[in-house]
Amino acid sequence: MSTSGGEGSYGAKLARIYDLNYSGMGKDYAAEARQVRTMVARAGSAVPSPNAPRTLLDVACGTGTHLAEFARLGYRVAGTDLSEPMLEMARARLGGDVPLVAGSFEDLPGALTKMAPFDLVTCLFSSIAYAANVETLQRVLGDLAALLGPGGALVVEPWIAAEDWVVDHIGHDTATSDGTTVMRMAHSGIDGDRATIHFEHLVGDADGIWRFAEHHRLLMAPTSVYVGAMEAVGLTVTFDPEGFEFGAARRGLIVGVRAGS
Repeated sequence: MSTSGGEGSYGAKLARIYDLNYSGMGKDYAAEARQVRTMVARAGSAVPSPNAPRTLLDVACGTGTHLAEFARLGYRVAGTDLSEPMLEMARARLGGDVPLVAGSFEDLPGALTKMAPFDLVTCLFSSIAYAANVETLQRVLGDLAALLGPGGALVVEPWIAAEDWVVDHIGHDTATSDGTTVMRMAHSGIDGDRATIHFEHLVGDADGIWRFAEHHRLLMAPTSVYVGAMEAVGLTVTFDPEGFEFGAARRGLIVGVRAGS
């Protein structure tokens, strides 16, 4: 999932194997969508019912896997992502009736105001951590909150906390499906307030064996920064430190609800 040009690549090669890689690692998008719906309901925001569909925007929607699951839950969905190759995969998955907008965090207000308001805005898989700095992160959270209608909810999955980040860890995983095998290795580092991850991918498919690398830098901001920014724009905020059951380190989930009904 991509949001800003300089901190993560998310090009055509990654888009080609992205879903296989994470499904092979056990990421359960359907369960995550259900968990978001449950958290939103508990926080006091409305969720879809047969007679009352709700609108949802997924920011940094990537290949649209979360969007597909939210649509199954009754949401009328839309998405935005910086990466055109990832959006191409999303369009193939979701069809032409789902609005999908190319743009970065900086493009959010102009690109999406005409589509607002939304009942639910999500920014998952720690995509928010591609913000350039804390000030940008705070502004983006305000921009996302501004897209909510009365009673609407903003759900954000932050990045791993600095105290939980392990430097010089070597990770590896393999996934195979439909004649394609992906082997990925990752090395973790740190650069100031940013976690760094260098990925090397080795892929075997009908085109032969090929490889590519990606380097990602993610802002490690305290949970209090997220909560404070969301409260500053009038949202009532709750924080679940456990978050989704994916990966060794829990990232948590933050839900902010706008007043109204």
